Amino acid sequence: MKKLYLFYALGLPLLFASCSVYQLNTISSNTAKWNEKDGSFVQENDSLRIIYSFAGQNAPVSIEIHNKLNEPITVDWQRSALVYNDSAISYAGNKAYIKGDISGSSINWTRDFSSNRASLDGSVTLPQYVDFIPPKSFIRRVPLELTNAFFENFADTFYRKIKVPSVEADYKINGKRALFTASNSPLVFSSYLTLTYNNKEDNKIAYQQQFYISELLRLGAHPSNTTLMDKKRGDMFYVSQQTGYGKTMTTGAVVAIGAAAVAGSALTNTHNNGNIN
Repeated sequence: MKKLYLFYALGLPLLFASCSVYQLNTISSNTAKWNEKDGSFVQENDSLRIIYSFAGQNAPVSIEIHNKLNEPITVDWQRSALVYNDSAISYAGNKAYIKGDISGSSINWTRDFSSNRASLDGSVTLPQYVDFIPPKSFIRRVPLELTNAFFENFADTFYRKIKVPSVEADYKINGKRALFTASNSPLVFSSYLTLTYNNKEDNKIAYQQQFYISELLRLGAHPSNTTLMDKKRGDMFYVSQQTGYGKTMTTGAVVAIGAAAVAGSALTNTHNNGNIN
């Protein structure tokens, strides 16, 4: 019986924690040049080349700046920002901060069975106000993530059922697809960069690009199971959301653990009493 409630304790939470749905989103731009090969977005002139990529979970904003000149370029991150929903989020941040989550629990089901758990997940982010780019060199920064939002509340007419190619041969994943333009996209945003040439404060130039979600795929399987994520394209990112079923079943699993533990303890006590008698 101990093996049984050990299965409940360890197996069920892992099983039901995986009940999630995913959205694989494609980003487009009407202003930046799209690199078909890797999905990145490029803004380029005789002085520099700026490359944007959003590949990964929650769309980490990767910015690569190449200096083509024989003089230095300075990036002013405090005067550079991501802009969406009429809000500007500085790429530098305005202060150092720490964010974390700590949780702990102690459960005593019986005298013979108890469990406790504690976890700490924290990170420190320090502001980066200025980057110096020497002549003929480049830098790459990932100052923030775009969003972890799960986009919903669309009319059924937006969606079409499709089959998405899987990494497994001869197998396809069921999905729903929605297409958008810049005017009806669930997310439109801009990147605004301020650069200074040759360390001259009076020689600041701003570069702005606009982006939007042009395609949304709703999947019941992790996007890494599809061939679409094979090359980690810069124009694709994904978000996830636990389903109501997963939340309910996780709660049920905790109850099942307690029930199994109590039952196991009762059987153990009965067995021990039988041996004494």
